[in-house]
Amino acid sequence: MDPTLLPGGRTTKAIIIDSLAENWPLSIKKLCFAVKKVSGKKLTYQAVYKSVKELLDDGVLSKQDGA
Repeated sequence: MDPTLLPGGRTTKAIIIDSLAENWPLSIKKLCFAVKKVSGKKLTYQAVYKSVKELLDDGVLSKQDGA
């Protein structure tokens, strides 16, 4: 099984994008709680932060000043 896939075949990054699309804006802390709730896995704050940073670096997400 691919370690990036969570139950239901979704990745952490896909869940992050979906969570932000539904509840924008979210802090990393609130986003972490949302991802944990949807995935049912014990993901760390650092794992969620790293995924968000990768999405920012890849241009999938953008950050606004003060957000």
